[in-house]
Amino acid sequence: MRAPLSFEALFSGIAFIRSKLVILGALSLDLFAVLLGGATVLLPVYARDILHTGPWGLGVLRAAPAVGALTGSIVLAHFPLRRRAGTTLFGA
Repeated sequence: MRAPLSFEALFSGIAFIRSKLVILGALSLDLFAVLLGGATVLLPVYARDILHTGPWGLGVLRAAPAVGALTGSIVLAHFPLRRRAGTTLFGA
């Protein structure tokens, strides 16, 4: 049988997540990916109505996240984060 939900249970879960920085970092990264990932649905409207471009411009917009990810991975491969990785991730 499950224990009843209470504020004590909620705050103990939050305290656990804050004490495990790896879990906090993973949850934060997933949160921002989910919140900002939905913006790609608006790219066709943005390309047509704001940039006044056709399929080529939409293709460039759709490729931009992949180019950014590739560039970021190359930079991190050459200059790995040795200190304050969490702060850098949060700032980025």
